[in-house]
Amino acid sequence: MKRFFLILFFAAVAMDGAAQSLDAFKRRLTEPQPESRIEIRETPDAAAAFRAASSEAESKSFNGWRINLFFSNGQRAREEAREVMERFEEAFPGLSVDMFYDNPYFKVTAGHCATAEEAIMLLERVRTLFPKAFLIRETMAAQDLLEEDPDATKSLDSLQTAPGMTPPDGSLPQEPAAELL
Repeated sequence: MKRFFLILFFAAVAMDGAAQSLDAFKRRLTEPQPESRIEIRETPDAAAAFRAASSEAESKSFNGWRINLFFSNGQRAREEAREVMERFEEAFPGLSVDMFYDNPYFKVTAGHCATAEEAIMLLERVRTLFPKAFLIRETMAAQDLLEEDPDATKSLDSLQTAPGMTPPDGSLPQEPAAELL
């Protein structure tokens, strides 16, 4: 029995000492230390894993559809390609458009469509301003499709139809009514 009380006494003293050291530790944490500094160490494995995941996401690609707006190898092909690109950007501000040189042609392509149906719908709307546009199959990065604005084509309904063109809804252009004098 004596042994039991002795063990109980030392346990109580030990707990009291632990509580005091815990309180002292908490106080030290809350007090500002002039020589304190924070040091962050990044393991090489974590950094390599992050870089690998980032580059893997960028490298994923798929076969999709784009709209070819222009291609030419004439003397003014570069200027004409820039003009087409600027007209497209004004008419469809949310859609991507790219100009590039594929020997011997300057080309302008637009849109990133995952399915042929999506590309056909976009093509019909684009043809109101670019009647010679056509679809092309292209391998593109998955990131390009994610960056495309799906609501960009909704603004097409408000565009004026080019002279001699049928509006996207299929209706015939209305002639202004003659004013009576």
